[in-house]
Amino acid sequence: MAGTLSVSPSTIAFGDVYVGSTASQTVVVADTGTGSVTITQLSVTGSGFSGSGLALPVTLAPGESRNLAVGFAPPASGNFAGEVSVTTDRSGSPVVIASTGKGVQAAPSSAAAIWASVVACPCPWAVTPM
Repeated sequence: MAGTLSVSPSTIAFGDVYVGSTASQTVVVADTGTGSVTITQLSVTGSGFSGSGLALPVTLAPGESRNLAVGFAPPASGNFAGEVSVTTDRSGSPVVIASTGKGVQAAPSSAAAIWASVVACPCPWAVTPM
């Protein structure tokens, strides 16, 4: 009797995430086989991606599931891709969760930042503070 690990979703598209913030999505890891399966390792590739929420090693009985948090904290502006690999004691391991995200700069959030961008403007007319 063999355990089989499945993940849902198996791909994550975080979309636009502000640089300096973190987005997170829950992935359900489940034993869909007829025997137990032990998750022995979690590894992450790709800049800005993370995986957490599983105290390893963990053994799942048939039909049992756990939540895995996959995070994306872009280190800079631009497109990023990564993978979270879940290694088990069964064949077909690891199970891979492919992830993508885009780091974007946040808009100015204060009047001082907006004023600084106006003052720095190479405009043909003069700008004077009130």
